[in-house]
Amino acid sequence: MELGGAQRSTLDLLSSLDPREFELELIASPQGLLAEEASQIPHLRFVPDPSLVRQIHPVNDARAFQSLRHRLRRTRPHCVHTHSPKAGILGRFAAAAAGVPNIVHTVHGWSFNRFQPAPLRSLFLNLERQAARVTNSLVTVSEADQTLGLNQGIGKRQQYELIRYGIDFERFFSHPNGQARAKAALGWSPKNLVVGAVSCLKAQKAPMDLVRAFELIARAVPEARFVWAGDGVFRKRVERALWFKGLHEKTRLLGWSRDIPELLCAMDVYVLGSLWEGFPVSVLEAMRQAKAVVVSNTGGVSEVIKHGVNGYLVEPGDWGALAGYTIRLLKEESLRRSFEEKAAQSVDSAYTQEAFVSRTAELYRRAGEPVPCIL
Repeated sequence: MELGGAQRSTLDLLSSLDPREFELELIASPQGLLAEEASQIPHLRFVPDPSLVRQIHPVNDARAFQSLRHRLRRTRPHCVHTHSPKAGILGRFAAAAAGVPNIVHTVHGWSFNRFQPAPLRSLFLNLERQAARVTNSLVTVSEADQTLGLNQGIGKRQQYELIRYGIDFERFFSHPNGQARAKAALGWSPKNLVVGAVSCLKAQKAPMDLVRAFELIARAVPEARFVWAGDGVFRKRVERALWFKGLHEKTRLLGWSRDIPELLCAMDVYVLGSLWEGFPVSVLEAMRQAKAVVVSNTGGVSEVIKHGVNGYLVEPGDWGALAGYTIRLLKEESLRRSFEEKAAQSVDSAYTQEAFVSRTAELYRRAGEPVPCIL
């Protein structure tokens, strides 16, 4: 239950579903910043399961499978909806073993990727293929993941549903007069050009690539400043690198933050250098808030970003190109303003929270009436 896009969207869904129609239960690890928030949703039964952990561990994972199967046999839900790779595999096999009639899985990016060692990638790919055989609906947040899954022999086309992430349009919107105030809150002048990122400090997000890009940007644009919201196992490495490169006084490394709209308000350019993704919610939020974006071309981002029109796309791992495009946007204000306007227009009604909740609720209704649903 970390402060990530998949977890955040799941809680947004649970908060928005009509409790008169759906009886809701969430089984998740008690760890993470969002666990307390989950426990406070009035119509949600939150079941913390300490056996659900991120690390792969055969003994503990077997315990998690038995725990999930036992509970599902006892509660007999009409539908089980799993999220994230590991919980998705354990949860679907447990639901099938418990005789749950309707099993749904949302792919927030597949468990396998080209950056993994070949044996590990092969293991995850085979597990996804096997889990798809007991899954009624495979939900993807991008067309790219749907295509990838089918090309890799995961499930059949009729199993797939495209349900895009929804964001709160009332929270994320352009703040034309608030940028100077937001920069001042970070201790900077309105003349400083702010490059920002919202991402976990873990391998998937390639945080050291961003540090390398920041170094190049700082050399080319001395008035540039950097703000980074997120935390994770790479934090100490990032802090040391920022000190070594002389960027520590120009960078605000904030840790986890819930005030993302205010941070976005301070930014002139939003950057993300992920190696793999399903669809990064933070990019949608930044674009909705009229920010010029430079992001790695992973998952479904090319479905909303048109390179050179409303943002820039770079190859994963190409931190030099990420820095180069960012420098261009910082130096060419007219180009940056054009990207900002077009970015805001690109995040349309297909990405509203209402559309996301409505499409998911319709998926649950196929399980029959009434529709208890465990996520």
